[in-house]
Parts: sequence; C-alpha cells; structure tokens
Amino acid sequence: MKLKALFLSTLMGLSLNAYAKSVDITISPEKVDDKTWYAYIDSDTDEIPTEKKQKIFAALSKAIDENMTATAAIRLGELYYYGIGIETDKSLAAFWYIRAAELGDSYAQFWLGKYYLLRSDPHDSVASLAWFEKAAAQGYAPAICGVGFHYQNGISSDDKNVPPLLAIDEKKAKALFEKGEKLQEGACTGFAYD
Repeated sequence: MKLKALFLSTLMGLSLNAYAKSVDITISPEKVDDKTWYAYIDSDTDEIPTEKKQKIFAALSKAIDENMTATAAIRLGELYYYGIGIETDKSLAAFWYIRAAELGDSYAQFWLGKYYLLRSDPHDSVASLAWFEKAAAQGYAPAICGVGFHYQNGISSDDKNVPPLLAIDEKKAKALFEKGEKLQEGACTGFAYD
C-alpha cells in the first residue's frame, strides 16, 4: 500500500510540475489559504472559467511540490473531487485527503470519516470511526458527532456468528452528540440522532 501511495505521489508530482510550468500562475502558491482559495472559486456559482481552474490547479500543484501543507493537499483533493481544472477522480481526491489527514488536519480526517461512512462494507465503517476519532481528539465538533453516530448505530460484521465490531451505546452516543453541538451549533447536522 505504501509503495502504491509513493508511486502515485511521484507520478502526481511529475505531472503537476509539468502542468504548473505550462500555466501562468498569478496567486502565491506558498499561501493557499481560505482567503486565496475563495478569491479564485466563487462559492455561489458552478461556472468557473477554464483559465481560472487551470491557475488554481497549477498554484496548488506548485505549493505541494515546494512545501506540502495540509491545506494545499485538501484543496487539491477538492479539485479532484469536484473536477475543477482537471477530470473528476474520487480516488485521487481521497489520496490527497489522506495526505492532509496524515499531516494532522482535523477537517481532512473528518472528511475521510464521512467518505468511509458512505460505503457499505463493515471494514469501511471501522475506518470511518477511526478517522472520526482522530479528528474528535482534536476537538473538531462534527467529528465528535460522527463518533456519536457510530455509537448510536453500532458496527456489525457481515458474519452473524461474530460479535459486533462496535456495540450500540445510546448513552455514549447522546453524550457525544450533545458535546459536538455544545462546541459548535449545527455540528451534528447530517447525522440522524434524537
């Protein structure tokens, strides 16, 4: 698995370098922060000119080549997820979110928790819980709600002879939902709870 990730990273680095050199970059790739990001992406429209998409992609690529930051990796993941400036590729989006999560970014860890939650395999549910727990340990309110969701629903194995991988614990789930909502109103939106 590490070899595959290294290969993808190297391949991405080579193609990103070539792409970055072919596009005029007008934003500072060293600071791909929220302000810079939203200056280039209008959140109220789906219509983003191709030239703008290419500049975003090139700047992020250069930022990642020069200094891997969690923010740059998340933004590149978003570009792949939504197909901004490049073809949509959910697996490459996940790859970049994993890079950001490994750098300790709680939002990326939460995103991966949701990504695995939407899949139906019990092993993916275990991965979802693990990523939610990492983000929750940093105090990220929506992730605390994600952990609560898993305690509310439990995680069972496909094999009926195997005990649940995580037993349902309504009391713990409620406490986690309340904690998440206390930290950030609306943090548990999207997680069904009573």
